[in-house]
Amino acid sequence: MANVETPKGVVIRGRNFLPLLRGETITWDNDLYAEYSMKHGAQTHMRAWRTPKWKLMLDFLNEGRAELYNLETAPAETTNLVNLKDPESQRMRNLLITRIVQRMREIGDMVNLSE
Repeated sequence: MANVETPKGVVIRGRNFLPLLRGETITWDNDLYAEYSMKHGAQTHMRAWRTPKWKLMLDFLNEGRAELYNLETAPAETTNLVNLKDPESQRMRNLLITRIVQRMREIGDMVNLSE
């Protein structure tokens, strides 16, 4: 937009939304990967994946700490479905774990991948 070249070696993360500013329609992936680590007081290495309908959070430092939410039925994230045995919850849990681990490998996130 500013007609400026990106310097060599510079990595810019994000999406080009210039077509939206021009009034064009574009396909937009609303999935989101997030990470949060704390090393003072409580210790955690949280990683998450959110789709428009589902959100999974895993703590790679505290075994067994995980949260799965159906954002359509519980938008306030009040009902953790991670241990529910229904097929849809388990399928989404497994799919989102795969996505989290894949992204961690892509970006070189070296926390314990035993989850």
